[in-house]
Amino acid sequence: MNVSENDSKVQNAISKLLKAGFQVSPATLAMLQTEKNPKQIVDRFLASDAVHPTETPVLEPFHIQPPQQEPVELAQGEETISQEIQIPHLTSSAKVAEGVKADIRVIKDPTPELQGKGSIEDFSANFQDRYYRLRDIFAQRVDGRGITNIRDATTTYDPNEKTPVKIIGLVTNKTLTKSGNIALEVEDPTGSITVIVQQRDPNVMKKASVILLDQVLVIEGAAFGTDMLIAKDLYLPDTPSNRKNNRAKENISALLLSDIHFGSQKFLDKVFRRFLDWLQGTEGDDDHITLANSVKYIIINGDLVDGVGVYPKQLSELTLHDLDSQFNGLNQLLEEIPGHIEIIITPGNHDGVRVAIPRPAIEDQFLGQLKDAGLSVLSLGCPAQVSLHGVNLLIYHGDSLIDIMGALSKPDVEASYAAMREMLRGRHLAPIYGKSTPIVAEPRDWLVIDEVPDILHCGHIHVTSVGSYRKTLMINSGTFQSQTEYQKLIGIEPTPGVVPLVNLRTLSVKTLNFI
Repeated sequence: MNVSENDSKVQNAISKLLKAGFQVSPATLAMLQTEKNPKQIVDRFLASDAVHPTETPVLEPFHIQPPQQEPVELAQGEETISQEIQIPHLTSSAKVAEGVKADIRVIKDPTPELQGKGSIEDFSANFQDRYYRLRDIFAQRVDGRGITNIRDATTTYDPNEKTPVKIIGLVTNKTLTKSGNIALEVEDPTGSITVIVQQRDPNVMKKASVILLDQVLVIEGAAFGTDMLIAKDLYLPDTPSNRKNNRAKENISALLLSDIHFGSQKFLDKVFRRFLDWLQGTEGDDDHITLANSVKYIIINGDLVDGVGVYPKQLSELTLHDLDSQFNGLNQLLEEIPGHIEIIITPGNHDGVRVAIPRPAIEDQFLGQLKDAGLSVLSLGCPAQVSLHGVNLLIYHGDSLIDIMGALSKPDVEASYAAMREMLRGRHLAPIYGKSTPIVAEPRDWLVIDEVPDILHCGHIHVTSVGSYRKTLMINSGTFQSQTEYQKLIGIEPTPGVVPLVNLRTLSVKTLNFI
């Protein structure tokens, strides 16, 4: 019997759900049969971990169906899909509104305190700082009570008692044993222990399968000898499930940009100029200009320019061959931003500051031209955390996204969403040390997420995505650079010219397409 192409897509999507331990209701099957891309819907659902098969074995359409329009509230869902708006080639003489007073409070900026030299002492201090600050987060939770250290858990071991223990530690290694169990090597300042997660415990196995190296977690279990623990449960510091969003009182918006890459031959000059025309109220119909009128903040999250010597043979792909020329050219464009808009800039790995994170702010020698032009520019390090009219934004370029995406092996369509979700679950922006993400071991670990943001804003991978996890908006802001040769080699399809706009009063998102 010949199976239609759509039936085959539905069967593949259903197979993924069955493999993950779910069943589907007849209504869910009927819903997937009407969708053009059932695999994408299922991939997004599985990446979200919104429900577990032991709790919700049979899926109804509302469990996996993405919202069909922009939500005003983010009360229930673990994920929200933004509404994309195509900006037409129309013009209007409407003026940009200027009536709202800026309200910016800097919560975190590493720039004044960066001092690490990469010494062994710095390395040790960094990991101890990570451990103790995440332990303090656990201590605020009800299930954080009764935690002991590894030394006490092993020295009090009694083979006749099998007393349950609860420890908190940092994962230094993770392997799959011949018997199909997962073995975690875990340490704290008092010692180390091997934690065995047994295959016969599927709930704990699922949790262990997404644990990343160097994450700090709590393990409940029973001691098995003086150097081994059989895990009965484990959990990350995570974000509170009952957290309430902060909202602005004013009906204003923030534009989230990154990865402009001015100076690259692949920089999309016409697209970026169209974006600027829209901001000035000369591009788009009345509805689009109403959106432009609401913009009070623009956040540029790194890679403003393409830089020099960032990767091999880069010079052959540049139109401008030094940082001064690149920033001067970009600044001439940014000077067209209306003067009432506040600009917040943080650095990426192309911007002439150190490549490794955390990074100091971009210096005035590169941005002073904007200030001289009368624009309000706040230059912060990476990562940075700010409050805009009470709305908490964590701004991080996203250098570690590729490492986390690789470790999770999530579907490509939702890989960045899943990676950002794991940052929030583990309360750390770059947990994996020693892979492709360059990290300077500072005495303070600036990558710990002490204060849960209302918005987590990343960039770096050049793919626009919008989602939410426990009422935190997760936004990757795409790029203004077309696909590079390097991206072709590694299979990245960028989404240039697509800009997320967040209404700070409703925390709803629109993605504006300037292509």
